[in-house]
Amino acid sequence: MSSRASSPSLDSSDFGLDLPSKRQNVNALPEGDDSAMRAYTKKRRELLETLNSLHSTGVQNELDLPQIVVAGSQSVGKSSLIESMSGIKLPRDTGTCTRCPTECRLKYGPSWACTVTLRFHVDTEGKPLQEVREVAFSPTLTDKDEVEKILRRAQRAILRSTLDPTLFLNDEDLRITGHPAQTFSQNCICIRVSGPQVPDLYFYDLPGIIANVGEGGNEQDIALVENLAKSFIDRPNCIILLVISCESAGRLVLRSAELKKRTVDTSVLTKIDRIESGSEQKWVDLVQGRENSLPNGWFCVKQPNPEQLRARISWEDAKAAEKAFFARNAPWMQLETRFRRRLGSPGLAEKLSVILSALVSQK
Repeated sequence: MSSRASSPSLDSSDFGLDLPSKRQNVNALPEGDDSAMRAYTKKRRELLETLNSLHSTGVQNELDLPQIVVAGSQSVGKSSLIESMSGIKLPRDTGTCTRCPTECRLKYGPSWACTVTLRFHVDTEGKPLQEVREVAFSPTLTDKDEVEKILRRAQRAILRSTLDPTLFLNDEDLRITGHPAQTFSQNCICIRVSGPQVPDLYFYDLPGIIANVGEGGNEQDIALVENLAKSFIDRPNCIILLVISCESAGRLVLRSAELKKRTVDTSVLTKIDRIESGSEQKWVDLVQGRENSLPNGWFCVKQPNPEQLRARISWEDAKAAEKAFFARNAPWMQLETRFRRRLGSPGLAEKLSVILSALVSQK
C-alpha cells in the first residue's frame, strides 16, 4: 500500500452531507434459477428503456423522473469511475474538466456502438428555452478511440452555444473569435453506449464541486457549479452517488450548502491504493457498514494509475487489473463474500442498475 494518504477521521461533517437516510436498501439480485434471473434482467431493461424514452422528450423538467447523479469534488476520480462503468475514454487534457452535465445511457447490445447528442434547454444566461433542443452531434461510433475526441468537441459546442454545433466537428470553432465560451453550462451532453459488456444503467455526471479557484479564475464559478448540482439533487427522486477519494483522508469533500441538506444513497471510494499502510481498517469499516452506514452501502473501485492512463490502458485490461488488485491485496482479499461484492466497478454498476430500476417500478 502507498503511504501518501493519511488515516481518515470520518464522520458526516467531513463529507458535508446527511449520511443516514430513510430510503430503503435495494437487494441486488433475486434468488432462484437462471430463468428467474433472465426474467428479472429483461424486466429491468424494459424499465430503464422506458425511463430513457421519457428523458429523451425533455419531460424531466416537468416531472420528477428517477435519476442517478454522480457527485463529488474535483479530482476525486469521477472521470475514471465513469470510464470504468461505460467503457469509453473521457478527455483528460489540461482545461478539459467536466464543465456541463453529462447524461450517460448505457445498455446491453450485441455489438459496441456510441452516439453523442447535445441537449440545449437554457440560453447563455441560464434562462429556460421555450422548447428543449436536441442536436445529433456525431454519427454512430463503433471505434471506442473516437469517443474521447468527439466528447472534447461536444463540450466546446455546449460552452459556445451561440455557434452552429457543426463548426465543432472539425475544430473549425478554434478559428472563430468574438464568441467567448462559458466556463460552465447547464446544457447537457448525452452519451448513449451499447455493447455486449455494457451494463444497463442511466446516470448524470456533474461538474466537480469547486473548493476554490486559482489565479485568474472566476469566484462566481463556485456558486454556479453549486447551483447546477442543486438543480439535480433537489429532486426527491434523485439518487446521489457520492464519489470520495481516499486521498482526501477526511478533509471536507463537498462544500455546497445545498449538498449538506441532502441524503447520500450510496458512495464509492476511489484511489484506494493511496491509503496509508496500517490505516486500511477505517476504510474497511465503511464498506462493512460499521461506520457512516448508507442505505445502499459503500463501494470501492481501483482505477488505472497515472502511468497506465498515459499508456492508454484498454478498458478490458483495466477491468482485469482491478479484479486482480482486490484478489491479491489485503485487507480486501480477506473480506467476506458479501462484502467482496462491493469491490470493483462491475458490482457498483450492477447495484446502481438495480436501485434505479426499482425506483422506476415504484413510480
